[in-house]
Amino acid sequence: MASDTISHTLATITLPPTLPALLAQLNALTPPLAVVVALSGRALGVADTTTIAHAQALGHTQCTPALHLWPLPGRIKPVICIYGAWNVLRHDRRYVARPTQPYPHTTVAWDAITQLLDAPVIPIIQHICGVAQANQSTLYMVGGAARSVYDRQPIHDLDLALHGNVPVVAATVAAQLGGTLITHGPFGTASIDMPNATEHVGITRLDLIPTRREHYARAGALPTVVETDITADTQRRDISINAIAIELRVGADCPVYDPFDGRHDLYHRHLHLLHPLSFCDDPTRIIRVARLVERLQLQPRRTLARVVQATMAHHHLHVVSHQRWYQEITKTLQEHDPVPALARLWHWKFWKSLHPAFDVHPHHYQHLARVPLPYRLVAWLWYAPTPALLALLQTWSMLPRTLRDMPALKAQLAAINQEPGIRPSQLMHRIGEYDRAMLHAIGIGDPAVARLANHLDTIAARTPPLHINGHDIIAIGIGAGPAVKRALQALHVALYDGECTAQTRTEQMAWVHRHFGPT
Repeated sequence: MASDTISHTLATITLPPTLPALLAQLNALTPPLAVVVALSGRALGVADTTTIAHAQALGHTQCTPALHLWPLPGRIKPVICIYGAWNVLRHDRRYVARPTQPYPHTTVAWDAITQLLDAPVIPIIQHICGVAQANQSTLYMVGGAARSVYDRQPIHDLDLALHGNVPVVAATVAAQLGGTLITHGPFGTASIDMPNATEHVGITRLDLIPTRREHYARAGALPTVVETDITADTQRRDISINAIAIELRVGADCPVYDPFDGRHDLYHRHLHLLHPLSFCDDPTRIIRVARLVERLQLQPRRTLARVVQATMAHHHLHVVSHQRWYQEITKTLQEHDPVPALARLWHWKFWKSLHPAFDVHPHHYQHLARVPLPYRLVAWLWYAPTPALLALLQTWSMLPRTLRDMPALKAQLAAINQEPGIRPSQLMHRIGEYDRAMLHAIGIGDPAVARLANHLDTIAARTPPLHINGHDIIAIGIGAGPAVKRALQALHVALYDGECTAQTRTEQMAWVHRHFGPT
């Protein structure tokens, strides 16, 4: 691109010598373009009218954020104006989405891709490619899967995009492979459940996503999608290393689409947002980016934290549903070691902004990688203040029962600590019904809970099981009613406390008769 022109999808403009003349040229276009000028007058950016309307809908009235910036000749440098703090990203050219460059004529060999796939998955991908070709459609590997190809890592999550007739291709594949087709109307996505075909490799669902352009009516809203080509599809991504696409051609060289030089960033472990409103459009991207930074050991620029801070300052986190946040939190806890991502978000003050219950200092959960997956949420929030936790439980209805039991459990443990001579039966009565595996999981990071869980295991192991019931008590001659309950409870207490060592039904019946039977 020549240094004295601005390229846009609508026009190519030769730069005039003065800014007023440039404004006149831009306003003459149909639809007109808008120019954002930094407060110092040293920089400008170009945004189309759709972008401007979107920014205004989000409440940005002082200045118009620009999604696409072009370097201008002379001393003028690019800048993003966002939330009035125009200097947040000043002079950070690589941080901003660049105009689409012609795709480099690069390819990756089909064999290089299949080497990273589980063997049973390869014929499935080949079959989908064949069906797509027969329906004048093109299949792409995108997102994390395409990134794994260039990172030479096994591909576990298949991210597939289809340019063409998604419903027909998905229905045909599902029918031919014996899968179950699930469609998601608003987004044009089709899912195929194929447990019989892929159960041995851990992939039971394939998602076919149409290549699309997204528009967010407001911050945090689910997007409105319009099907488009792979060029526009890569531009809707959040970061450069996620904007790589590989056109799948069985047995041949596969063209690579990488408009933002994501392969270069991946090689050098750089992280670059494609545009500064990315987190405003979808605030859940903040968690996803934190996961990628730690998983891939990326080096983000200092401005990344500033963009996160700006998003939180304008309360965009709270327009996202609790369910969507919970899904991202769950994915983060499922990382091989979730601690670095959780800690990075804490240093960004993200957890405090999302909900005070999540604002737990990282030194409390350094052990989290050793906690079994089902109990990581409980182990993470074990040190959360109880009032904040109770407030969280009142509003986040999808949280698991193990977490909902935690406030009562903490209260019981506090009371037990004040009773050093507590009997085994009293201990089992108070906390014996709690999930023992949960207690052991919490105990990995809390030695006091670990000792208590081990003590409960010892009590349970040495206590004989109860072999009699209410009918047996009545047969002894004890009248039906509260007396039966009292007798069973007394036997249970005696077994826990070691006052009764009866191992069989006959011995337990004799103990009850001796203590409660008719004289």
